[in-house]
Amino acid sequence: MAMAMWNYYLRILAAYLLIPNCYAQIIEITDAQDILPYTQDLNEQDLVSFDVKNVLFYPKDAIFHPNHAQKRKEYLDNLRKQVTEEEFIKLNDIMVYSHDPELVDQNIPLVIKDIQKRNIKVIALTSGRLGSYQGSKNKEQTRIDRLKKLSIDFSSSFSNIKTIELYDEQHKLFSVFNEGVLFANRSEKGHVIKKFLNSVHFKPQTIVHIDNSRTKLQSMQKFCNKYDINFIGLHFIKIYQTTPAFNKKINDFKFKMLQENHTWISDEYAELLIK
Repeated sequence: MAMAMWNYYLRILAAYLLIPNCYAQIIEITDAQDILPYTQDLNEQDLVSFDVKNVLFYPKDAIFHPNHAQKRKEYLDNLRKQVTEEEFIKLNDIMVYSHDPELVDQNIPLVIKDIQKRNIKVIALTSGRLGSYQGSKNKEQTRIDRLKKLSIDFSSSFSNIKTIELYDEQHKLFSVFNEGVLFANRSEKGHVIKKFLNSVHFKPQTIVHIDNSRTKLQSMQKFCNKYDINFIGLHFIKIYQTTPAFNKKINDFKFKMLQENHTWISDEYAELLIK
């Protein structure tokens, strides 16, 4: 009987020891101001990271809105059938590079500055690709410039480090950190943040990550659970709450201009030209 009780207590103790010392949760939010309560207890030993596209800014053209993703795919699939693959890549680059960005939430710059002024490390963690548009326009610098144009600047965090290049086991470049923006280059965000934090010798007590993708939040949560880091994932869904009107006539004209003139024009300008 005594041995049975002893074994029982050992199982209880083992179960207790297996419980992680950290906490993790994912919370849905719809407003930039909702971010601040989850950062109030953070300090210099913590990290806040923001996804970029559809969290900080989004392209103004209706066809780029995530709720019109299927329509965009149909146009691109049709374009791909009409031109060579080399030409398609070139036209796609023109389209992506030429669009105008707009804030998802007008309060986003103020929210970021509020967190930064408390000396909390704040970075952008974007799935954005590395490389160049048209062989000349650097994708990373383009995204950083767009953020700065919208009064968003992450360069104060890890300010002693301007650029870091991260390589995989095959010595292939898979991520870059530049001016406070970490480019995941379509790699899993949890893997990228692990490599980055190791390279800067920083282990946060808590990570708060804001993203419009639950899958990417779960990737970050998995990383934090593995390394005993507290995690708060904020699923920022404001971008999905309003859908801009989609005008087929306007977009037919825009893609015609793209293919024939290698020019991407705004919805507003296209509307003026077809009247």
